[in-house]
Order: sequence, then C-alpha cells, then structure tokens
Amino acid sequence: MLSHRFSITERSRFLKASSLAVVLALGLGTGASASNSHTSSKPVTFGFAMPFTGPLANEGHQLEPGLLVGCAQVNAAGGVLGHKCAEERVNTLGDAADGALALRKAFATGPQINAVLGMSSGEGPAEVPIVVGQKVVAYPVAGDQSLFNNRKFAKYLYMDEPPDSLTGVSMALAVARLKVHHPAVVFSNNPDAAPVRVGVLNGLKNLKIKPAINLTVAQGAASYGTEVGRIVASHPDGIVMEISDPASAATFFANLVAQAGSLKIPFIDDATASGQQWNDAVAHAIGNPAIDAHEWIVSTQNGNTVTPNYSYMLKEWPKFHGPQPFNASFNTPIFDSVIVSCLAMLEANSTVPAKWAPYVAKIDAGQKGARKVYNYAQGKSAIAAGKTIKYIGATDGMGWNKDHSRIVPAFLYRRSGNNMSVSGAGITVRQINAAAK
Repeated sequence: MLSHRFSITERSRFLKASSLAVVLALGLGTGASASNSHTSSKPVTFGFAMPFTGPLANEGHQLEPGLLVGCAQVNAAGGVLGHKCAEERVNTLGDAADGALALRKAFATGPQINAVLGMSSGEGPAEVPIVVGQKVVAYPVAGDQSLFNNRKFAKYLYMDEPPDSLTGVSMALAVARLKVHHPAVVFSNNPDAAPVRVGVLNGLKNLKIKPAINLTVAQGAASYGTEVGRIVASHPDGIVMEISDPASAATFFANLVAQAGSLKIPFIDDATASGQQWNDAVAHAIGNPAIDAHEWIVSTQNGNTVTPNYSYMLKEWPKFHGPQPFNASFNTPIFDSVIVSCLAMLEANSTVPAKWAPYVAKIDAGQKGARKVYNYAQGKSAIAAGKTIKYIGATDGMGWNKDHSRIVPAFLYRRSGNNMSVSGAGITVRQINAAAK
C-alpha cells in the first residue's frame, strides 16, 4: 500500500510498454553494481524512488523525511564504518515506465547506491527487479501482491508495507466494526488503488456485507457530480474509499456535500488520506469539523505503542518537513529500514549489500540472548562490544517473515484537526486472514 497511487505521464501506451520492457530487460541482467566494492570513502547512499514533480509530488516530499531523519540519526552517531549516510533522489514521476528509466539512470550515472526505498504499488513491480538485478537491497512501500513471498527476490527484498489486498480486507473489517451495513465503495481508477479495492470487495463479501454501490471514479476529474448523484441515490450508510489525490478528493467531497446537504455518514479510508495536504484540501472543501466527525483511517502503525525512536521522529520531523505531522504508516517503516540497514552493515563489517542484507531480518527479529537496542547509537555500541542485537524501532518491529514479506495488524485512527489517534483495539492478523479467505 502507499499514499501515492497515480499515473501522470502523457505518452502512448505503446511507448510506455516498450520503454518498460527494455528497462526490465536491463534491470534483470548481470547487475552493473555487482563489481563495485562498496568500500570507498563515499557516503552510504539510500536511493529514494518516489515522485517529486507532478500532481502528486507531495507524496515524495511527504515520505522523504523518514529517510532523512534516519540518516540524521546515523550521522549523529558517527556514521557507519567510516561512511556518512546520504540520500539520492530518484524522481519516478509517479509512473512505472518513467520510474524504471529513472532508476536505471541513477544506477548508471549517479552515486553508488546501497539500498533503494520508496517504490509505490503501481511502480514497484517494474522497479524492484531493477534494484534486485543490481544486487542492491530494495525496501518498497509497494503493496503489489506479486512482490510478497517472492523467493526469487527475497535475498535483497524487504517489504515495508503489507499487501494492498490485505489493506482492503482491513478496511472491510473496519466497515463491520463501525456497524456500516450498506457502504458505498468508491475508488479512483489509478493502478495502485485497484488491489486495495479488490481486497475491500472480497472482505465485504466474506463478511456478508453488501455494498450499496460500487464505483470507480476518474482521478483528476473537474467534477464528480454524476458519480455523487448515483451514490446519494443508493442511500449508503457509510463510504469505504480511496481517492489519494488531494485535489480529486476535495472535489469529490465538495460535490457530495453539495448534493447531500451535509456529510452525515462515516467514511473509511486507508493511510493515503492521512497526509497533511490531503486533509488541508478536503478541509478547505467541507471543513475540519466534518472530517473530524466522520473520517476513519485504517493504518498499520500502532499509535498506542510509543517507542523511543517513534518519539525521536516526532521531535526531529520539523527539521525536515516543517510543522506538518508525519505520516506514521509510511515514514516509520522507511526510517527503520535505514537504521536496520546501517546496523546490518556494522554486523557484516561491510557496506556490500550481498554481505549485509542477511542481517536485516536477524536484527529485526532478534536472536536468543540478543540485547535490545532502541536507536542506532545503542546498536552501534552493542555491536562494537561483540553483542548480538534486536532493534526496537519506530514501528516496534517490522515483523518480516522468512520471505521478507510484512504481514501486520491494522488500526483505526480518528483525526482531530492535524492530530490523529488510535481508536479502539487493533485489527489482528488472524482477523485479517480469516476475512480474506
């Protein structure tokens, strides 16, 4: 899952498909960086493959601080094996073909890259093979099912988010928990949203909840009056949705309130709606009181568990993103992926990805007798003393399985202005798996 589900380039399908095929062929080759030693005095570099220009450039800027705060913590503790931690932006434009081309260019002409983060659902299946083909570690926020439990990629692939389809199932469970009996299912037509929608519909079916209406709407439309008219006519008692583009979401809700008179029913969204720009846009259209009264957000981040590094992120965030609250669902896994990578390099005594990658899951899970560490400096000190470690990060554990997939509980959030808090008990993995069958 990811809070950037989009496709923004204006070019023919033929050219996109052709370009993508070429890039995938190159990315799955022998790997240009395989011969690089990763032992120079240059920084340990984390690529960040996200859109930084275009209609949803806010997504790249919103998630980037997770990486920047992580590098800042590493550098404050003296770096890793004599190297500073640094970022290399890879502007994907929010499109699979453009993202694949940008990644290939970054590997060919940019600094030596040790790991790549970002990579949304619509882009991840095209981008991850390129990263893995370079024998570089990939931490995608993509929730595309094809990347999960994929042993072909597992050596270098660590998923930062659960499958999108299971996020959709969690949203269906939230519908049931809120006692919504006939929800309107409303999703935008971009490729990242599709698997979430499939999960919602599957979960609702298994929970014996019949949607009042099931609509896919065009992202970026000037008006959703016709679609909203159909929704109002279906008399739903709630809305389960994902329209991640802030401008499109604002237009949708403005049209909804104009036709319905006011917002009187709950709407359940995923973490795509937790960003500040999304909230500001929708609040401008219908007001914060309406959002606070009716919005529920399904997220993997447990805000009830406040770890030292979670608190650290809250404190350090304004230095990198001003006063806006961070998107915990995505920024905490990104931050932890940076920290655990650098700790793995210390354990392996090498910055070569093939050597340090196996330590990532071990440090997250911890071995018998491992010392718990709560930040990079503590981990560095323990490793120097010859101790095995278990890293307790901002996420309180990534929970990677043997194939480095991430299947974790979900939580319902309520918003109050710019603040969000967990409401009620979490949705367990057992409940998610049961509703997904």
